[in-house]
Amino acid sequence: MRAQLAARRWQRPARGVVVMHNGPLTAAQRPWTALLSCAPGAALGGLTALEFDGFEGFLDEVPTVVLPGGADRPTYQAVHVHWSTRLGSSDVHPLRQPRRTRSQRSLLDAASWSRFERRARTVILAGVQQRVVSMLEKNLAPGGWLFIAHSESLNGIEHSMQNVAPAVFRKTRRLTRSRDIEPSLPRRGPVRLQRARSASQSVRTIRSISTAPPSASAVTPTVVRAGSLPGAKCRAYSAFTAA
Repeated sequence: MRAQLAARRWQRPARGVVVMHNGPLTAAQRPWTALLSCAPGAALGGLTALEFDGFEGFLDEVPTVVLPGGADRPTYQAVHVHWSTRLGSSDVHPLRQPRRTRSQRSLLDAASWSRFERRARTVILAGVQQRVVSMLEKNLAPGGWLFIAHSESLNGIEHSMQNVAPAVFRKTRRLTRSRDIEPSLPRRGPVRLQRARSASQSVRTIRSISTAPPSASAVTPTVVRAGSLPGAKCRAYSAFTAA
């Protein structure tokens, strides 16, 4: 490692952080470098944390890190730091990596750290809108319809619904369960488990099918109306509760 660093094939942007190339840090490496250069217990916050959670429309060019109260400022320069005494499990997700504040906390922090009131309102509204669209799509049955006002738009919001008309969206139907297909379809033949020995005499299992799978023309999906199946999801979702 020392030889690579001395030859400048690798770089050390901060103490305890080694990057195995000598070029500019990528967008994925900058937040990690900023976080690892800070004191233990620090977490990504604001727009930087929201970007890892799928928030779109706002780009935080310089990573933002929330430090525990009383922690020293890192020597790494390319980072925005804030201090907080509330970095417990209720504010920081204990499992997600890189370590970052929860989405609700990150959204409020990003708005409160904005220099202008208009930008703070825009951040809050964008976060609520993207959350609402995500919940609507999640609770919409496959093949269901979503109607929005003509003054509204879903541009810039990630979703998998198909825009079939102005202000009209439909969730693409996917056959992911066996009950979505007619039971009279031809089935594959029985599956045999055979045992074979490789050159190293280690035993492995080979899965073989005795008959060929049915042709694509034989598969006919059944038209199932949303709500007709037990436990089916509703076609529309009108209530939203912030998590």
